[in-house]
Amino acid sequence: MDDFIQVREEAARILSEKKVDLVIGFKDGTIPLKTQPAFISSSDDTEQLILNGFCQNNLAVFLHDQPKDKRIGLICRACESRAVRALAIEHQVNRENLYLIGVPCSGILDWKKIQNAADGPITSAVEEDGQIILETAGKRQVLKRNKFIVDSCRKCTRREPVGVDILIGEMNWKMRTSRLRGEIR
Repeated sequence: MDDFIQVREEAARILSEKKVDLVIGFKDGTIPLKTQPAFISSSDDTEQLILNGFCQNNLAVFLHDQPKDKRIGLICRACESRAVRALAIEHQVNRENLYLIGVPCSGILDWKKIQNAADGPITSAVEEDGQIILETAGKRQVLKRNKFIVDSCRKCTRREPVGVDILIGEMNWKMRTSRLRGEIR
């Protein structure tokens, strides 16, 4: 079973069982290469949830917009989980009211580099099997994913979410940093 189907199922479960009032994740954006935050309050809406390299924001920033007593499910990559831990230490969020769904991260894609590499205006973009597949004015263009990972993700040595309530999926260790060459293998 696709790991992200399991994430959607877990989000639906915690909403339907009233363990949380809201799940924060990502959904498709209105323009290629962009996603947007999703604030899901019904288990029927969890099909909107996605996760791919185009998901750029750190979702922990949206916890500040919610009342501290609201029970929130948060889909967490390693960056979000560490940010939540820091917010909890600083008493900016109540960790007891959070349900963290940990997910693997294979790195965020640099949309500016992708735009610069495109043969024209991008009408659609999909990430699949280590490739970025672009549609540009009726033409299909395929790029190698590992060439477009943001620099901070290339240098990341802590890709596992920490302190999560559940971890869904296996870590993708294909994206290992070579200390000698500083490149993605």
